[in-house]
Amino acid sequence: MASGNGGRARSDLLLWPQRFSTPLAVSRRDVPGKCPLRATLHKVNSGRVLVTQWAYYLHIAREERDETRRVMAADPQVLPASSITSIVMSALAVEAFINELAEAADMAQIGREGITSCALIQLQDLANILKEAEDSQGSVTLKYQVAYLVISGGTFPRGRSPFQEFKQLVTLRNLLVHLKPGDRHSSSGHVEPSQSLIREFQQKGYTRTPGRKTGDPLGGMSWLQEIQTVQMADWAYSSARSIIAAVGAVIPEDYPRTAGIEMLKRATQNITA
Repeated sequence: MASGNGGRARSDLLLWPQRFSTPLAVSRRDVPGKCPLRATLHKVNSGRVLVTQWAYYLHIAREERDETRRVMAADPQVLPASSITSIVMSALAVEAFINELAEAADMAQIGREGITSCALIQLQDLANILKEAEDSQGSVTLKYQVAYLVISGGTFPRGRSPFQEFKQLVTLRNLLVHLKPGDRHSSSGHVEPSQSLIREFQQKGYTRTPGRKTGDPLGGMSWLQEIQTVQMADWAYSSARSIIAAVGAVIPEDYPRTAGIEMLKRATQNITA
């Protein structure tokens, strides 16, 4: 594959063209012993092309994380902008993935007129429910929960990995993108983050300081500077990689095999750490 902007390799991109152009046809089929009788949509002649970009976004996040490592190894006191880029691109990658999965699932029926299988039915259910979530302006965390429910039969447990870190990543991304004052004075007179999420990162040792305590010199550091660390960039990238891999692991791959879904699934299981 050709390189993207700045010479970044784009070997992770998936291209799946489907060039057709008429409306939907509906038929009914039954798969004995496995799938109930139901309507199956057959998409023909749609003229759609799917080029996935989520892996490229995640590639940028990984590069910026590695850049943060190099910069801070040379000077531990520096505030690397690359750490913020890594966090934001990690969050953008998880959103891109679920949206592109919805499109790939919706295109899975193309060219399979008259064929019905549990996998195709499941993929169409996935496409339908994600389209409804998108039209209803559902959150990206909701999209992951409903997608996982459709293709695995259950939801991600709240408060546990990988969903907990993923949800925190989305929250942190929103704090960065919709920036508002996020600092306050503590009862001891120190500057501290007003967001509980940032204070949690401090307690875990991911930030530049563990927070100010009684007896420490007055002052402090704003939350935006607190998160400019290797640990935060690595946490964000790992959180994105883990949630994408978890969904990818349960994407159906039964007969008939579909090129776009198969390539997307394979890519989720080989993400560089």
